[in-house]
Amino acid sequence: MRAAVAASVIAAWVAGMVVLARRELYRGETERLAQAALLLAPGAEYYALSRDSTRLGYASSSLDTSATGIHLNELVVADMPQAQGVRRLAARSVVNLTRAMKLVNFNFELTGSYTPYAVFGRVEHDSSLLLVVTAGTAAPDSTRVPLRGPLMLPTTVPLALVLEQRPHVGKRFTYTVYDPLSGTIEEAIVTVKAESLFVVTDSASLDAVTLRWLPVHQDTVRAWRLEQAEGGMVNGWVDEKGRMVQASPMGQFTLRRSAYEIAFQNWSLDNKQHPPVILPAPGAPPPKPGAAPR
Repeated sequence: MRAAVAASVIAAWVAGMVVLARRELYRGETERLAQAALLLAPGAEYYALSRDSTRLGYASSSLDTSATGIHLNELVVADMPQAQGVRRLAARSVVNLTRAMKLVNFNFELTGSYTPYAVFGRVEHDSSLLLVVTAGTAAPDSTRVPLRGPLMLPTTVPLALVLEQRPHVGKRFTYTVYDPLSGTIEEAIVTVKAESLFVVTDSASLDAVTLRWLPVHQDTVRAWRLEQAEGGMVNGWVDEKGRMVQASPMGQFTLRRSAYEIAFQNWSLDNKQHPPVILPAPGAPPPKPGAAPR
């Protein structure tokens, strides 16, 4: 009898220690994201898009913070060569988070020479995601999807991953991610595949002869390569702030960080006949998101 009681006491003690260890070693994802959000710093990054040595377009990524939230605004404009000519791709993503990095809502728009496509999403009561999808001239289609935990967009995964802890090659992370292009929610397994140093241009000056902006200063940036299993959207090199350094979206072109003047102004000079969407000036806050549909 005493042996049985002693065994029960030991079993209960072991179970208690296991629960405590899990609590200490595996904090809830919500708590980890809240801690990571404290390290976010506002700023804007600009990118030149190319295929081989041919410039195709440009991109920008602006991160802004306020007393109530975090706002991530991303824009990609690219002229994609097709058999029948060049088609302009323009994609914009606006994501609004709480100060604890919990998703509030997002807007994704795909326009240009393609059929207009837009997705609005809003998290309701932390338990469901309202989605409003508009394709072409069709009426908006609304649906609600149940959620079982924190939800991310492909653009917010690098921020959370890098800021939670310093990346180590071989480390794997799992997030619940909504992909606005495919319209699916999946468990994304992201692995840190490599670590390297990049030399990026952070300032430029205008050449009086060619009237083009040329690099005048470069900086060395340490970055880690993130790869999502089974070919997801989270793929590319990110720095210690969780901001993209280089990537190949959809595998159709290479996106590389550069100075604002080289990424945007040179592209604008080459495409005066087709004025691109105007980017915010360096350091300017991102555009305020539009009103959400009801």
